[in-house]
Amino acid sequence: MKRFGLTFGARAVKSVPAIALPDDLLAQSCVACARQDASALVVDGLRHEYGDQGATLQDVSLCLHPGEILALVGPSGCGKTTTLRLIAGLERLQEGALRIGGMMAAAPGLHVPAENRNIGMMFQDYALFPHLTVAENVAFGLGRLDSTQRREQALEALADVGLAEFADRYPTTMSGGQQQRVALARALAPRPNVVLLDEPFSGLDAELRRSVRSDAIHLLKAAGAAALMVTHDPEEALFMAERIAVMRDGRIEQCDTPKALYDHPASPYVARFFSEVNEFAGTVRANLIRTPMGLVEAPGMADGAQALVMARPEHILVGEAALETGASFAGNVSFARWLGRTALIEVRLETGEAVFARISDKNWPGEGEAVEVALDPEHVHVFAGDRDAAPVIADMTKRDGANTSESLAFSG
Repeated sequence: MKRFGLTFGARAVKSVPAIALPDDLLAQSCVACARQDASALVVDGLRHEYGDQGATLQDVSLCLHPGEILALVGPSGCGKTTTLRLIAGLERLQEGALRIGGMMAAAPGLHVPAENRNIGMMFQDYALFPHLTVAENVAFGLGRLDSTQRREQALEALADVGLAEFADRYPTTMSGGQQQRVALARALAPRPNVVLLDEPFSGLDAELRRSVRSDAIHLLKAAGAAALMVTHDPEEALFMAERIAVMRDGRIEQCDTPKALYDHPASPYVARFFSEVNEFAGTVRANLIRTPMGLVEAPGMADGAQALVMARPEHILVGEAALETGASFAGNVSFARWLGRTALIEVRLETGEAVFARISDKNWPGEGEAVEVALDPEHVHVFAGDRDAAPVIADMTKRDGANTSESLAFSG
């Protein structure tokens, strides 16, 4: 991926340099730390196939440091769950290697059983035994201790999640949020090196989910265990994780901090995953791409090459901010909605194209108003090649329960 300035007349505004990425789009942070012996978890070059279905995983490498939370994100079928199952020891590894707490846990010809890997697991459906008390559920994975020690360690884990007084109750008498905390206590009770979380908060309502997620972060940090969380929810990944690995078709497309992924996506797929986008497809001519909002520089790209310019709605400048660039374009607001913290507007340019902008000004323009808009030159992403096959996230175009929505993408 490259980032470029915008050209207006003879003036070019340079954008922030891109973060260097290897050709295969694996971020340096995941590749480099996978070679550190001090890591709590090292996943090195995993490849996995199911029968004649082809490769489910292809050269997956990542690592977690003690106390770190890493989110593995991507759509259904991208390989997240298979990766989790291989780490947990629920599947036998075919190619690659796994090290947990500095010890080899899996390699071709080597398979340490799941119960001997010192891993805690937290599932989407809690997986609590209804016929066991809360304390007995938490103590279930402490079989190597005697009954007194199991009880003491279980009560300690319950105290950590604020549920010590519920020790002798049964899970079915507790709320969803309380059951989730019991599941977390059970995962942490054996004092594991690594905790695996599989869509752990998807069954909770929005308000409870926010509360439980915050509690989980504090508890995982206090325990000092590395945590690998699988989720399909971009917002949850951004909230929970210090690093995020974005998966696609069995590969890690990019792995980095949330801010780096958002500000420096390595591909259109990664850019679309974390928010809505405006897209402008065009052809490079004399190192420039013509878009409905001006010429975008593309140095080093061959004449005639196809390119894609992307800008998030919050990086479309509106009104005075657009005029200050000296390169604004006139349009009329065809759609406007106040969303609480921001307003979302659709601006129909004089050329007929639609551009979506997200603004925080409470004096946002209403439908039918004339406005000036411009690209923010510090936040323009340019990618070589045709528009990606992955769908553009276009939820923001839904109007009043309509069954159809316009794509944000259009050709320049």
